[in-house]
Amino acid sequence: MKQGKNIAWGIIFIIAAVMVLLNGFNITIGFPIWKVLISIFLVMWLKHGLEQKDWASIIFPIVFLVCAWIDDLGISKATVFFAAFLAVIGLSFLSGGRNRMFKKDDLERIEDKSMGSSDDGTANSNDNVFSFSTSFGSGVKYVKADNFSEGKVSCSFGEAKIYFDDAQIHNDEAYVYVNNSFGTVNLYVPKEWYVTNEAGVMFGGVEERNRSITTGSPKLRIVGSVKFGCVAVTYI
Repeated sequence: MKQGKNIAWGIIFIIAAVMVLLNGFNITIGFPIWKVLISIFLVMWLKHGLEQKDWASIIFPIVFLVCAWIDDLGISKATVFFAAFLAVIGLSFLSGGRNRMFKKDDLERIEDKSMGSSDDGTANSNDNVFSFSTSFGSGVKYVKADNFSEGKVSCSFGEAKIYFDDAQIHNDEAYVYVNNSFGTVNLYVPKEWYVTNEAGVMFGGVEERNRSITTGSPKLRIVGSVKFGCVAVTYI
């Protein structure tokens, strides 16, 4: 699947290169080149959103496409963008803040297992599987686990700090499912851990700080979705 996406993007950029050269030689082809290139990108973004059932990646491309091709909407384009922004927030709340990049059964299983785990930042002995969320604010979670296996971190328009310095992994690998929209998730992990990033990123990033040489085990796998935000992994 990833290879197919790379091929698609490769073809798009090659076509873009040809169109740019034609424009440089003043060869007209009957339609606005840059508007077409931007539209191709927006369609790919929309396709990604439909595949992942992600509200932001569905609504924003449609709004941008409409504004790009329809000159007179009857209302201010700034108003349209602001309405789209509010709609994304509302739909995210109605859908429980979940991103469909996660398997629904997996998320429910994590939430069921973590019923004994505190979601207010305090640590207890039942953090082998935990769920933590924050919206429009900041929150801190201290994970205390003798055999950490899975965790879910949801962050919308805020900041979440998760400390794993009092957690151990005995099954070679563990997962952190991240659902981050317009926020920052900070993961503080032991320097002996090996962290891999497998999250889908859209207008955001995943960065590592103070990384040291490890043996590759235990492994912490970061999966999920980062949209208009950042996930920072700090080794301590």
